[in-house]
Amino acid sequence: RIVAKLMQDDHLSKRKLDDTMSSRAFDMFIKNLDPTKSYFLQSDVDEFSKWKTELDDQMLKGEFLAAFEVFDRFLQRVDERTDLAAELIDEDHDFTIDEEMITDPKLLSFAKNDAEARDNWRKRIKYSLLVLRGDANDEKADGEKDKTVKKKDDPKDRLRKRYSSFARRMHQIDAEDIVERYITAITTSFDPHTTYLSKGTFENFLIQMGLELEG
Repeated sequence: RIVAKLMQDDHLSKRKLDDTMSSRAFDMFIKNLDPTKSYFLQSDVDEFSKWKTELDDQMLKGEFLAAFEVFDRFLQRVDERTDLAAELIDEDHDFTIDEEMITDPKLLSFAKNDAEARDNWRKRIKYSLLVLRGDANDEKADGEKDKTVKKKDDPKDRLRKRYSSFARRMHQIDAEDIVERYITAITTSFDPHTTYLSKGTFENFLIQMGLELEG
């Protein structure tokens, strides 16, 4: 409630926290959670759209219903996609055929159903394996010149670790972090340089600015 009051009374933009700002904040929160549109389904976003013009009202009341509902679904999708990735990594992929994959964030869209999500992830995994195989070949060539080069994990193992590590990090996000992301989505809807720091983040910020970090 304090942040809502400060944004309306003291922010340089002199904007009101209304439905327009709420809609911007909603889009920002979804984008920050899933920037590559790889986890949510379009049906998820459509379902959450009930909050699109409600975030300002919730903010003024000091409520976070939308934040936790959206994040809980995100965690569910992360677990599903991590399991799917592990399955697809072990499949035999045909690298001899021509396929296209959209990578421009502006052109990406959420999958309409599970089948489309699976195909998108199949291409994603296939592309990642191709890149990692290329890196492995380069490292092998370098290793023949320099015997001190350490052999890295198999591309499939590296990819499994990448997605399992991401899922683990997402499950470690606590309520304070969720609130921080949520309120920041609202403050950045006023302008991209206005962010909200949780207590823990603020303490770390002070340590970094004071050059007090040792390790």
